Amino acid sequence: MRGVNNQLGSILKSLLPNNFSPVISDKVIHDPLWGSRLFYKWEVALIDTLLLQRLRQITQLGTAYLTYPSAVHTRFSHSLGVAILAGRLITRIRERQRIQKKEEIHISEKDIYTVRIAGLLHDIGHCFFSHCSEAFTKESLKDEQEKLGIQSASPHEALAYLIITNEYFTNFWKQNVVPLFSKKTDAPNLSHIASIVVKKTISKQKRYLTDIISGPFDVDKLEYLYRDARMAGLEISYDIERYLYKIKVVKQKDGNVRLAMDFAGLRAIEQIIFSKLMLFSFVYHHQKVLAADCLIQDLLYELLHGKRKKKDIKAKTPIEFLRYTEYELLGRVVKGPSKKFDEIKELVLSRKLPKRCFVLNSEFVINLDKDEEVEDSWERLKDDFQDINGRQLKIRKEIAKKLKVGLKNQKITEKNVYINMPIIPTMREATFGNILTPNKKIEAVGKYVDIRKWLDLYELKKYRGYIFVSEEIRDEAQDLIEEYLYSKYNLKFKENAKIEANIKT
Repeated sequence: MRGVNNQLGSILKSLLPNNFSPVISDKVIHDPLWGSRLFYKWEVALIDTLLLQRLRQITQLGTAYLTYPSAVHTRFSHSLGVAILAGRLITRIRERQRIQKKEEIHISEKDIYTVRIAGLLHDIGHCFFSHCSEAFTKESLKDEQEKLGIQSASPHEALAYLIITNEYFTNFWKQNVVPLFSKKTDAPNLSHIASIVVKKTISKQKRYLTDIISGPFDVDKLEYLYRDARMAGLEISYDIERYLYKIKVVKQKDGNVRLAMDFAGLRAIEQIIFSKLMLFSFVYHHQKVLAADCLIQDLLYELLHGKRKKKDIKAKTPIEFLRYTEYELLGRVVKGPSKKFDEIKELVLSRKLPKRCFVLNSEFVINLDKDEEVEDSWERLKDDFQDINGRQLKIRKEIAKKLKVGLKNQKITEKNVYINMPIIPTMREATFGNILTPNKKIEAVGKYVDIRKWLDLYELKKYRGYIFVSEEIRDEAQDLIEEYLYSKYNLKFKENAKIEANIKT
C-alpha cells in the first residue's frame, strides 16, 4: 500500500487545482449563530477551495438528521464558526490586556491570523458521516501518528495535520495564499497551524494558541455544542459572552502560557460540561442515531471490501474516503462497489433502521456491584462490542447463527443483527483545565467541579449500548440474545434490558 502522504498528494491534486483563481477581496459571511462576520481574503482563498467546499456536503452529526430532521448542518458551517470564535476569543484577551494596561503576553496580528486559520482548517480531515468514518481511518493512520508523535490526536485531526504539512498543500499555500498578505512575514507558519490542530505545543510562550483550538476551554467545543443543540431543536445553552469575558492567559510554573478561567467564570464551565453531557444523552447517543450509525458502518465496510467490477465509487483504503462526500455516497444513480452496498444505502435513504432488541447498561447487569468476575465480564463485553473493525463482526455472526437456528429462519445473517456500544465521554481535558482563584493561584477545574461524579452518574443512568435487529424478528430474538450473552460472557440481565427495548420513542 502506498504511504499516506503519497495517497494524500494524489487526492489533493483534485482538491487544490493549479489553475486556482486568487481572491482579491475580503468577504462578509452571515452565520445564523454568530451574525455577519468578516473573513480576510487569505481565508476566503482557502474557503473557496474544493478541500473546504467539500465540507458543505459532510453533515456535522452524520445521520442524526434521520432522527432530528433539522440537524442538517455541516462541517463547513462549523469550521466557519470555529474561525469566528477563535478570532473573538483572542481579540477579547488582547482587548482586556489593553484596557487594564497590563500586557501579560504580546498578541500580534499574526497570532490572530494563526488561530483563525487553524480554526478554519481543523476539520479538513473529516470524511463522510464525520465520526462514523473515523472508525476506519483510525487504523490507517495509527503508524503515521506514532511516527509523528501525535497519538493523542483523533483520526480526523491527524489527517488534517498530514494534509496541512503535505508538500502539495504547502506549495498551494505559498503560491496562492501567502501573496494575499500585505507582507510575507505576516503570513502564519503552516507548521504552527498544523501543530495547533493536533494539540502540539508551538512554544511555551505560544501554548495558549493551541488551547484556543484544542484545549480544555477551546472554541471548537463552544461552537459545536451551541450549533448542535440549536440545529437539533434542543433548549440547551450556556453563557458564551461570560465565558469569553472570563477567559485569561496565565503563566504556569513550567513556563507554559495557558488559557485559564477566572474563578468568577466557573459557572460558565459547569454549563458547558452539563450541555455536553445532555447532548450525548439526547443526540449523540440517541438509540435511533446509533442504529443509523450501524448501517453507515456496514456501508463503509462494503465500500472498502466490495468486489463489483463496474462501480461509480471505490476506495482501496480509508484515506481515499476524502475523494467523496455524503451526496456522492448516497446518490440514487450511483452504483456502489457491491449489491449489499446498494441495499444498505436504500435502507438509509428510506429510513428503515434496525430496531433495538436488547439494551445494555451497567444497572441492568445482575450482581455487577457484588461480583468481581461479573464486573470483568462486563468490561470484556464492552471491549468486544466496541471493536468495530474486529471482534464485533464475529459476535454479530455468532448471534445471527443462534437466531437462524432458534427461529428456524435460514435467511438470517449478520445484516439482520447490529451492535452499537458507544464510547463514554471522558471530559479529561475539562478536568485539568486551569482555574485562576481569587488569591491568584492556578488550580485544576476538577478541584471545584466534580466531573468524575457527573460522568459516573451519566454512565449509570443515561448511557446505553444496544443490540439491534431487523424489525420482523425483534420480539422472537430477545430471549435468544439473552441466552447468547449468558453463554458468551456469563452475564445475567434484569428484565429492564428487554422492557426498555420495547418502549416506543
